[in-house]
Amino acid sequence: MLKPNQLSHKTILFIMTLVVIVVGIGFRSIEQIKTLWLNQFRSHYIVFTSTRDGNYEVYSMNSNGSELSRLTNDPADDYNPSISPDGLKIAFTSHRDGNYEIYIMDFDGSNQTRITNAVGGNSFATWSPNGEQIVFTSWRDEGDAEIYLMNADGTDQKNLRKCLKSYAGANLRSISLIIAT
Repeated sequence: MLKPNQLSHKTILFIMTLVVIVVGIGFRSIEQIKTLWLNQFRSHYIVFTSTRDGNYEVYSMNSNGSELSRLTNDPADDYNPSISPDGLKIAFTSHRDGNYEIYIMDFDGSNQTRITNAVGGNSFATWSPNGEQIVFTSWRDEGDAEIYLMNADGTDQKNLRKCLKSYAGANLRSISLIIAT
């Protein structure tokens, strides 16, 4: 085991800085440190839709254009990706089941799961700032586009026009900020 006098000044400074950061931020677990690191890592990535392989698919890449990765691969269109605030999930729209529906997947494209199922179609998912809810547009009510809110797992879908009549003209980000606070 090394004694303090055997460590370089840079090593001691690095260890002390790390301890101050960990204690100062108030981490309670290694999972919180891992999540912070993943969020920082993923903040350098963008997700987008492209037809470069023949139809609309969801891709990710580093913000400098490197590490291009195709996240969806379905004959139907997949588009409108939105990264969750914690960087772990991506919501997107797909027509793979014959109707436009919202799906979520892990950041690497795995575990693609449909979370809406409505006759009129659903699209334009936007995460709430805390990542617990998703705001989206749905055409299920008499064919008119309406703003809906649901839990991130697809449960408890609510028409916000009916719930929040006073916010009728607000955009999706405004609604998600209102709901999250």
